Amino acid sequence: MVNADVWEGDWRDRFRQGLSTSGVMVLLSFDPYMFDRHGSGRNAGNMDPSDLDLLAATIDSLSNRVLVQLSTYSANNDNPQRAVTEAVRSRLSQVGVDLVASVRADGNMMSLVLGRDVKTAAAIAALPARFEAWLWRAKMECRRATPKGKNESEMHR
Repeated sequence: MVNADVWEGDWRDRFRQGLSTSGVMVLLSFDPYMFDRHGSGRNAGNMDPSDLDLLAATIDSLSNRVLVQLSTYSANNDNPQRAVTEAVRSRLSQVGVDLVASVRADGNMMSLVLGRDVKTAAAIAALPARFEAWLWRAKMECRRATPKGKNESEMHR
């Protein structure tokens, strides 16, 4: 049985209320515009270190296994993937959440998968290789479908 709690509005408000969970595992999924390790200012669509503190406090209050998925779509404002990964990993490791996989689409977009007491960590760790294989197949299919003498940008006009 799966119970879902989808919050409409700012997730921070929901987490400040506390989470009541039942079941073996809790999945927390975040899809902000970007993670800004310097602070997001007033853009509620971004995540920053203070958000990780709220997330860590919430996770620490749970006795369940935890899986966290966090995506970022921009490396702007001096937020290279390596630095973002380290900022997220170091904050969440304080509550027993470890980096399981990092799936990078390019120099900007990536998803981090982190977990606490996750028994399928080995399967999740294979996500980067699986994504790369899928991306390669998709590119090859595009090349096959593009008429000779045309490039992809010309096909979208």
